[in-house]
Amino acid sequence: MYRYLICAVLPAAFALAAADVKIEAAEYSFGSPALPLVLRFGAADGLRYTLTLTDTFTGKTAAKQEGPVTAERLPLRLELPYGSYQAKLEVADGSGRKIAEQTRGFRVMTRSCAEYASEAEREYEFRYGIPGGCSDHTAPADSEALGRRWFRFENPNWKHTETAPGVYDFTALRRAAERWRPFHVRLNSLQALYHHPAFYDPADLPGFSRGYGRYLQAMAAAMAGTVDEHELGNEDNGANKNLYTEVGRHGSAGIRSRQPFAVTGNSGTAHIDYGWLERQGARRLFDTVDALAIHPYTNNSTCTEAASPEAFRLDEQFRRLYDLVFRYGGMKELWNTEFGWPNGAAEHERHRTNLYIRMLIFGDAAGMRMQTVYNWDRDYNTVHHAAGVALHQFARRRMGTRFVGLLRDPACDCYTAVYEGSGKAFAIQWTPGEKSFAPTIAGTCSDLFGNPVEQPQISRSVLYIDGIGGDTVRAAAAAHAGEWAERFKAKFKQFPSPRFASFAAIAPTDTAKLRNALLALSGQFHAPISNTDQAHFAFALRWYLAAARYFPAGTAECAFDPAPAEQLVRELNRDGLDLPSVRWLLRTADRIRLERDMAAGNPEYRQECAAELAVLQKAVELFCRHGERVQFAVFTNLYRKSGDKFEERLQFVPTRPTPVQFRVSSYAGKPQRVTVRPLLPAGWKGEAVTVDVPAEGEAWGELILTAPGGTGAKEISVSTEIAGKPARITTFDNLEYIPAVNVSIPLINRDPEVLPVTFSNQEARPVSGRVKLSPAGVGGAPLALAGFRIGPNASETVKLRLAPDEFRRLAQSGYSLDARLSLDDGRKFEVAGIDVDFGIAVRMPDGFRADGDLSKWNGALPLKLNREEYARGSYGNSYSQNDLSAVTWLGWNEKNLCFAARVTDQVIHQVHTGDAMWTQDSIQLLFAADGSDRIREFIIAQTPQGALVWDQTAKRTVAEARLFVNYRNGEFIYELALPWESLGGRCRDAVRCGSLRYAIAINDDDVLVSRRYLERFPNTVVNSRRVAAFPEITLSARGPQPVAQEAPAFQEDFAAYPDGTVPEGWLHMHSGYPTGTIRVAAGRGEHGGNALRIANEQPNKPHHFCILTDELKLEPGVRYELRVRLRGNDIAGAQVGICSDAYGNQDFRYLKLPENLPEWTTLATEAKGGQTGRRRVVVRAVNRVGELLIDRIEAVRK
Repeated sequence: MYRYLICAVLPAAFALAAADVKIEAAEYSFGSPALPLVLRFGAADGLRYTLTLTDTFTGKTAAKQEGPVTAERLPLRLELPYGSYQAKLEVADGSGRKIAEQTRGFRVMTRSCAEYASEAEREYEFRYGIPGGCSDHTAPADSEALGRRWFRFENPNWKHTETAPGVYDFTALRRAAERWRPFHVRLNSLQALYHHPAFYDPADLPGFSRGYGRYLQAMAAAMAGTVDEHELGNEDNGANKNLYTEVGRHGSAGIRSRQPFAVTGNSGTAHIDYGWLERQGARRLFDTVDALAIHPYTNNSTCTEAASPEAFRLDEQFRRLYDLVFRYGGMKELWNTEFGWPNGAAEHERHRTNLYIRMLIFGDAAGMRMQTVYNWDRDYNTVHHAAGVALHQFARRRMGTRFVGLLRDPACDCYTAVYEGSGKAFAIQWTPGEKSFAPTIAGTCSDLFGNPVEQPQISRSVLYIDGIGGDTVRAAAAAHAGEWAERFKAKFKQFPSPRFASFAAIAPTDTAKLRNALLALSGQFHAPISNTDQAHFAFALRWYLAAARYFPAGTAECAFDPAPAEQLVRELNRDGLDLPSVRWLLRTADRIRLERDMAAGNPEYRQECAAELAVLQKAVELFCRHGERVQFAVFTNLYRKSGDKFEERLQFVPTRPTPVQFRVSSYAGKPQRVTVRPLLPAGWKGEAVTVDVPAEGEAWGELILTAPGGTGAKEISVSTEIAGKPARITTFDNLEYIPAVNVSIPLINRDPEVLPVTFSNQEARPVSGRVKLSPAGVGGAPLALAGFRIGPNASETVKLRLAPDEFRRLAQSGYSLDARLSLDDGRKFEVAGIDVDFGIAVRMPDGFRADGDLSKWNGALPLKLNREEYARGSYGNSYSQNDLSAVTWLGWNEKNLCFAARVTDQVIHQVHTGDAMWTQDSIQLLFAADGSDRIREFIIAQTPQGALVWDQTAKRTVAEARLFVNYRNGEFIYELALPWESLGGRCRDAVRCGSLRYAIAINDDDVLVSRRYLERFPNTVVNSRRVAAFPEITLSARGPQPVAQEAPAFQEDFAAYPDGTVPEGWLHMHSGYPTGTIRVAAGRGEHGGNALRIANEQPNKPHHFCILTDELKLEPGVRYELRVRLRGNDIAGAQVGICSDAYGNQDFRYLKLPENLPEWTTLATEAKGGQTGRRRVVVRAVNRVGELLIDRIEAVRK
């Protein structure tokens, strides 16, 4: 065996290791357009270096330097525009062979945001700076320098700091908070429900909510003076939406009991979930929560202009939030506590950089109190890219300023946002369009990073313009004031209030009249200010503040003094009471005080701020006297006891007394005697119960509630009453009614005008009676009447054919029915909202286009996915139609199978392309020729690559299909043309055969909560796939038969009822007068049809009446017209109109009937939905009536 030893002598250069080559510099360079750095080399003999800097926003080379390595340390200063750069250092030997390299990123920025013009500006930015960030890796010093003014502070969290039930250790939390104090970064506490300790089980609702509330109470005490803004959870509009309300009540009470001036916000909703926010408000959560928090993501994947705030019309979506703000008293803040896009390829980074700034401006225009970029230095990694430089520049420019207004020029689609501070203003311009053009206003321009621009062009990248004229500032202010004036006047028209009548005639920029009108209100209130008047005041004040600075109405001498109001808030807090209105006004005044203090060198500006403070001083004094006191510390929750668990869903069997458990929770420091009083809808029964509650403890009790047999109420409330204090109302809407007889409609796949009505007896005894089927939500004339007789725990199906007019009325109601059942044993109840679904594909034109215009489907036959049973348990016990629901349609022509859907989904999330699409927001469509055929599956979704049709069976993109998908305002629109050839196999013969088998599932992924779904037919898509379970779909020759979209709210012609009877479904009551006073009269209508006849020979007497009423379901706040066609003689003793009770005595509005009306005449009166929309049509005799005939009653929207 031979061994060889080979030796080589290498030059020194080859000994250089990659670790020896370094670019040394701070990642962030502030203050000048230059990058100072040091290049380090481990050796210098015979080496050359090349340093290349690439602008990551444009992708172009910004600088390049090369030369020999003459020392191991080479200092450089590169003159560079402000921006984001990738530096690459390469080292080569004498032959040019690369032997080492290093790549690093650097950001060159304008002045650090840690440099303040004054102490007032520092405090202003600390208290009211807008840009913020989520928990990430950004150091406190960097956070201040970059302009991240506040921090969503969530670690250490609940599970870290509650070590055992009721045992807290906040040492680490305080230490973490103290890191931020020297750098003037505000902390907003986020304690997410999913960070709960293991010993709290969310399924134990009483224990979990109590634990959360007590934890936040202890945390608020420990962090007082350090953290005073609190977000109660994160994205709980998914699986936690039912659990959340009670948890939120506890959390807000716990914090308020220890921090009188804390500002609390709801769990920020994934996207803008109006339905969830509306539901929390209806449950009265916002009685004690100060802010509406949202996460207005436009998508969670590839960032393009298609995800821009303009494309998503976020300005409109933000404006809609003020409808909720008004409903909750007007004095609420708006918080954006998360938004953003993940970093991606260079092209997507450019889009992201542009969109962040435009998004922040839209938030400013909407009055967002805070805006959170998700995130600066974590998975979305914003600050290490060009977007971070743009964010810094926006924060730097915005320092010490206020938003003036936003202008849009529709001719060129140009937006102009104006900001101003201490009398100095600047504008930001951009267009979301593809074309670029010169700025529309004069001034000195700089780009989105702060670089001067000599030949500026308006584009998708924002342009800063300094030195703008006063006309531009005033135009922006006028637009902003005009928006608030319009908003105020729209709400005043909807909810008129005499005290605010003078505001209706005030011009948007007439500051003098606005100020005088606001000041005059001080003498007009002598009792607690109502919720509506408070909202009007808040909107009028916002209007005034938008105009006052730029359209001044003289000076005012008034030193604003918050001390008395602050003292009052503290005193009330010790007694378990709060003044939310005064706290909101104090925060508003504090911001303006700081704006005044920042303008030390501008006396005129300071005087204008003083004028605003004078108005706010009077407002604070008014609301200290008459603002609503809220009892925040003691409240009641209701439960249904199921075994050893307490559940939120309350179940009622109509007419049967039902025990309902209640728990009174107290965060008050003293024992309380509390009366729990049920506030019930008409017809319900229940008595109040009094309990003694220990200090900061709880007490349990039981209410006995009885639901009537009529229409099931959607909510009930309880009043928590303590002597000498305002009542605290809590509302519950998770109600379920279990009728004795259920009514359903099986899938219709043959003749659409034949209704198979299935009656299911849920009792162990026979039942019989009659049913009146009406279009859902529409009172009056039935679609059909039928009798039934069913054995114990049995079902029976009756087929009812609808006449063409009745089928048209069914279509107008969205193919949904209400069934009123009258059992022969006297019980009456209603099964509402019965869906009529079809397995029928209608014939579409040969030129069908999938373009998202669903008007072409008007009159097609729908299939709905909107019931908890279709969720197959995937939502647990918390499904609602706001989570996920859909109306779908099938059609066909010779070339294509056609499909359309309108899907409600509060969160859009789909990051996959291909066979994993089903795991997130998507629709699965499955087909088979018959019960023995092979299944073909297709998935459709809006993916990062756009709208995509995926053949899951063949594992390919169906390029020949045409799919339209759009998502806006919580709604997907899908429209698909799928060629028959793409279905393959025997499905291609469906046109010849006239039918095929079909199944559908809709998938939902809410980011934090993974896939849930609605499967319309069991055992067809999700857990098992049995072709035999696929329903047969008929390909009908019938095309869509359009119907008017607006149906009357009530329509009755009495044609369906026999002569001499009371109209079925109407409530008939009489006392003293003959029983036949009001009856149907056959052949007495204008054209020979039936009429309702009222005749009474007896005069008016006490307690004598005959009354007929029927339910009228109106949309709350909307105006309707009640129209009645009638004739008669001596009819003044009759009354016809609307009311809110069964007797016609409450909230009534009657027609003005003459003495005689010999000819058929239509009379009308206005009908209003009020706050609840629940009204009744009433016909009654209260005096002598000769004869009154009525052959038509209808209520239509005005």
